[in-house]
Amino acid sequence: MFPEIIIGNYIFRGEGLLTFLTALGCFAHLFFFIIPKSGYSRITFVNGFIFTFAVGMIGEVLFHYLIWDFETVKSNPEIIITKGFMQFSGNSILGGVFGGVLGLWLYCIRLKINFFHAVSVLIFIIPLWLGVGRIACFLNGDAYGVPTTSVFGVTFSEKSNSWMDEWSQHALVYLGSETPLSEIEKIFSEKYGLHLNDIPIPDSLEKYKKEGYATLADLQVFYPENISLNKKVLYEKGLYPFPIVYPKVHPTQLYEMFSLIGLFFIMSRIAKEKWAEQRMVFIFFILYGLNRFWIEFFRSDKSPGILGLTGAQILCLGFILFGIAAYIYYTRKWKKTGMPQVVLK
Repeated sequence: MFPEIIIGNYIFRGEGLLTFLTALGCFAHLFFFIIPKSGYSRITFVNGFIFTFAVGMIGEVLFHYLIWDFETVKSNPEIIITKGFMQFSGNSILGGVFGGVLGLWLYCIRLKINFFHAVSVLIFIIPLWLGVGRIACFLNGDAYGVPTTSVFGVTFSEKSNSWMDEWSQHALVYLGSETPLSEIEKIFSEKYGLHLNDIPIPDSLEKYKKEGYATLADLQVFYPENISLNKKVLYEKGLYPFPIVYPKVHPTQLYEMFSLIGLFFIMSRIAKEKWAEQRMVFIFFILYGLNRFWIEFFRSDKSPGILGLTGAQILCLGFILFGIAAYIYYTRKWKKTGMPQVVLK
């Protein structure tokens, strides 16, 4: 939608700017509203936030390359360092969540703080900021869904590299064709089950939009049957080479945003219950795993998996099973030994 945001004389990548603002907002929310009520000192929180955020970023990169882009890593392992960490390329939210929880656990061990209590204080607001952060993906045009004819379908800006990469691969077939619409119909019907009347006119043909043309099917008037068209004529009309086309897709970024914000309210309510005391990390893994599991059915960038499930769904099942098993184990254990002592620093 808005991969670039212009403020004064400066141009910012929409994703990077919003990701920074989201992290800043999460920090401010915790620093001013949550930590003062928790009993922990602000210096303990600040140091913990920095360490946890850093480990979370490492998790984002590692999960991206090991799950979503493993074929590239097999042929070029050093890409994790040269492109992943040095350029911070690759941002798996699942990896960030796992890395963040791991980072907090390591920090609590170092300070000899009760991890279960500390994470219960902090973790219920994480879905809220993860949800807000998904707007960054929406602005950038990545992590979008599968093509759809649904009323919810959207298209993204042609300035978005993530968005245009997929569709430009198909364009190699029809760019120089004298009958591009036939080629496009074949590609999109076979791969996505879409037809010309399901595919909107791209932004690069804006002049035709203003004249009332809406879909590629409307452009068939420029390609009358049994008539050989001159490429020069098509060029003058802006139809040769034919521009890159793209369909409407599910805005999975927004689906996940609303789902995560809903999860925030659910966890806020659960956090007040006695049965959830010092168990919020287990509940988080269960609910977050369920949340991302259903989103994957609509995602276009499906990671390699097995048994009809994507790699992300398999990972989510691991989150869910871990959360259930850990909840049962520690609940039984604490019935015998009592709840772990709260250590405030």
